[in-house]
Amino acid sequence: RSPFMAPARGQRLEWCEEGIKLSAQGSAGSIQALPLLESCVSGADAFPLGTLLQEKYGAVDEELWESRLQALLGRIRLRLGDPSLATRHLRASVLRLSSSPSSPSCAQALRQQSLGLALGMEGLALRLAHGDLHKVMELLQQGVSAARVRVRCQLPWWSPWWTQEDLRELFLNLGDVLTRLGEPATADQLYIEAKELGHLVHASQRPVHFTPNLQARPVWHAVDDPTIARAIEALEDSWVVIHEEGRAAMRRSKAGFFPANPELIHSSSLHNPWSQFFLFEHGAKDVKNCRVAPRTCKLVESLGARESMNGDAKFSLIQPGTQVHKHCGPTNARLRIHLGLDELGSKGAHLSVAGGHHLVWREGKCFCFDDSWEHTVHHNGTLPRLVFVFDLNHPDLPSEQRPRVPLSPPVTVMRNNPALYAPNPVIRALAVLMDGPSSLSAAVAAAVTGARPGVESSGSESPSDTLAICVLVALILSALYVKFILLPQLQRLRSTAQRFQEVLSQRRPSPRNSSIMEPASGAEAEGEEAAGAGAGAAAAGRKRKQKAKAKGE
Repeated sequence: RSPFMAPARGQRLEWCEEGIKLSAQGSAGSIQALPLLESCVSGADAFPLGTLLQEKYGAVDEELWESRLQALLGRIRLRLGDPSLATRHLRASVLRLSSSPSSPSCAQALRQQSLGLALGMEGLALRLAHGDLHKVMELLQQGVSAARVRVRCQLPWWSPWWTQEDLRELFLNLGDVLTRLGEPATADQLYIEAKELGHLVHASQRPVHFTPNLQARPVWHAVDDPTIARAIEALEDSWVVIHEEGRAAMRRSKAGFFPANPELIHSSSLHNPWSQFFLFEHGAKDVKNCRVAPRTCKLVESLGARESMNGDAKFSLIQPGTQVHKHCGPTNARLRIHLGLDELGSKGAHLSVAGGHHLVWREGKCFCFDDSWEHTVHHNGTLPRLVFVFDLNHPDLPSEQRPRVPLSPPVTVMRNNPALYAPNPVIRALAVLMDGPSSLSAAVAAAVTGARPGVESSGSESPSDTLAICVLVALILSALYVKFILLPQLQRLRSTAQRFQEVLSQRRPSPRNSSIMEPASGAEAEGEEAAGAGAGAAAAGRKRKQKAKAKGE
């Protein structure tokens, strides 16, 4: 089931159909379906689907079937936040549907609807990649037009590759793009139509990920739920500490305030008009920022910041003269609490929720609202507005569903060093080298723990744990380098040097052994014989003298 494994003849259709079924089971099923569908597509050259489908179903529109596989892969890649691969698959689906011949009426209707929805999904991918809004609008309009059509006919080999969530997302993104391009009235009409078609429950509540059976109201109060009352009481009791640490973050860690989604800012000429300082993001603790605001971080952690994968805990800073577009949060599974921190900075600023609720920030006071409802911010004052934002799980959300409610792919500006999260490993490596040792240790920790660099995972790891992991990994890598790379190279160098010395010793003999190695000339031989004879005679004379002396004694 590897995407690099080509299936056998009978396996290809089996893997295709299993991948199609899994892809209809939400995010978890789509991830399981991805290798099956990739393997299914990889076997197209060896085993064409036409023969396999005819053996099982009879007459089948092969091009429509193949286009559905490409569209499914594009939709899954889009959910995984990869607009480049998503566009490639969706474009392949569109080309198949555009170039294929005419089919019977039922298959032709399905072909036209599938073509329009594939173009609409391509528009979603283009928007995720921050493409031109006019081109995005054109593609989304084709997708919405196809979503309005209800094809009644059924075929035994066909099931839609899109979901209700996909259709809702097409309507929501088209409405949002229309608002950005200065057509809010058209967008409002589109939302009403989406409600009539069953894609929305309320025209003003438009989360991308909608969880049913949750009480829907724009504004909440402490009396509505004990969890909300406890959080509001704790935040208001500690507002002085939160205010001090928020101001400290503004003074000491301006780099920690990261810009919000620029698409939400309306006609502001200021630099960084809306920025946020995260303590927790989707349940993950930002260790570096929590060192700047340790008491606030400890407080929100005691209130369950780690338990909410749908929410954040952060300081939000808006400059005067800023207007935030109408927008909705990604999910209705959370509620958002705002704590006012500066009376002067909040003058002239207000938050509008669902058109009819106007909320203002007061020093040391909280209010709670559901940000999946349409809301906007206007700041007409003269000083920056600083508030603290804390998210809670929706009170009606069952405990078994809380860890599994998904969020949309991130489209905001990446925090810390954006290049560290680039899909190209070469770019990531260069970013690590340019960013210094801190990024290197963070990248190693992320590779070991699966967390994002600079953000602590939702477990109980501490900075010392991360440092220990980094040191351990560095020691292991060093030992492996010494054993498998450095030592073999040293041994090869040593053996080469020994062989070189042996060769030299054979080619250059020692001077002391030259008389043995080489024969002497004639004159030299006669001189040596004479010297030897003289030495023998002298020795014999000494022996005779010694014998004579001994006899005389």
